Amino acid sequence: MIFAFTVLEKHLRGLGHAPNFVAMTGDIRQYLEVAPFEPFTIVTTSGTRYPVATADHVGLNPRGSRVVVWFDDDSSVTISGLHIAAIEKGIFEA
Repeated sequence: MIFAFTVLEKHLRGLGHAPNFVAMTGDIRQYLEVAPFEPFTIVTTSGTRYPVATADHVGLNPRGSRVVVWFDDDSSVTISGLHIAAIEKGIFEA
């Protein structure tokens, strides 16, 4: 599965298109660089909302294809960049 995903990504880049996950995770990187930090919410394609209260609550893998959101109870969720539908300013619980 990872190999097929990499081939698709290379194909899209070869056509001059950046995969959507790069755009959405790029937006998350911009939110993380804002000083002072402003909380935001990641909305997935299924409609699930993940609040990001501080910069310490989120991380991106180096390629920008996955985002990890950590919660105060020490649980976390890993989100494929392909499933990020929107990023909203502020904390909006489902």
